[in-house]
Amino acid sequence: MSAYTTSLQHILAELERLDLLIRIQVWRARQQHGDQEAGLPAFYISEAEIDTLLERTIGAPSWAAIPLPPALLEPVQARLDELAAVIVQRTAESLRQGMYLRLVALAQLFDLAAFDVDIILICLAPELDWRYERLYAYLHDDVTRRQPTVDLALSLLCPDLEARVAVRTRFNRAAPLFKHQLLQLGEDPQQRSAALLGKTIQLDARVTRYLLDDDEVDDRLRPYARLATPTAGLDALVFPAVFSQHLSQLVEHARTAGGDLIFYCQGAYGVGKQTAAAACCHAIGAEQLVANGKRLAALNLEEFTALARLIDREARLQGALIYWEDFDALLADDRAAHLATLLAILEEHPGPIFLAGETTW
Repeated sequence: MSAYTTSLQHILAELERLDLLIRIQVWRARQQHGDQEAGLPAFYISEAEIDTLLERTIGAPSWAAIPLPPALLEPVQARLDELAAVIVQRTAESLRQGMYLRLVALAQLFDLAAFDVDIILICLAPELDWRYERLYAYLHDDVTRRQPTVDLALSLLCPDLEARVAVRTRFNRAAPLFKHQLLQLGEDPQQRSAALLGKTIQLDARVTRYLLDDDEVDDRLRPYARLATPTAGLDALVFPAVFSQHLSQLVEHARTAGGDLIFYCQGAYGVGKQTAAAACCHAIGAEQLVANGKRLAALNLEEFTALARLIDREARLQGALIYWEDFDALLADDRAAHLATLLAILEEHPGPIFLAGETTW
């Protein structure tokens, strides 16, 4: 089985599988609509629709009650199985050859389940082809609802109510898709609902750009963080031999033992804190994501938390190591909540991580 030649080619193969899932549900919806024009229920609820709603099985969309004929079901399922097997084999061959597949990398970086990846594909599809907006509106039976919703995603991916209930936790704030701000839940302006099922789901713009081979730093981080490429290694450092040896040992530990280390580089301005950290990054083969700690510390807790999470996410997407300068600005008594928040985020971040300040900590 040949490898994918680009990351986008892999995404398009996954979307072919999504297309087939959509095609199944469009066929069922079409049987339900018959000659009726879609979109009318957005403005009018008929007596017939009320009767249909009362008779519908709980948790199922209106078209789910329409069974697929065996002549359609069997070849469709066979095609789904074939597509899935081909994707698995080509993905494995691509990774074996060293191809960087961004959808695979995203799943690994943020501990995403297969269901999470499918949700991302549902949200990514309209970014590649506007026809998906029309298809989603058709399945919503509402021409004004073009964004995917939680209900639509569950209807496409879950075979029954039990499966729908089981995956609801993937939409919790603590679940990977939302903890790392990969997706956002929103209100459909045309269909305001307090229920989770009615919420729209949208892929974060930075994640969309990452999946489409764009590595520019998140625009929201530009005042607070910058990407730096280290140019000098440990051999170029002008430090006492013992200190340089310690750095070399720490770098080796980071390479071989997992690297979940947090360094605090403490000293006066100009002693070489960032230079030492940059040399370690160079030795590990990673860029530096330099966070402006003083500017970040001046923000209120809500803004600080959101940006700290974005810095965590950006470093993962870039394959960069965090260097948080002026970390000691968080050691003030009135920044205790900020400090606790940052340490909780960094505790889950793959290291090594470099913090720098002038105050002893």
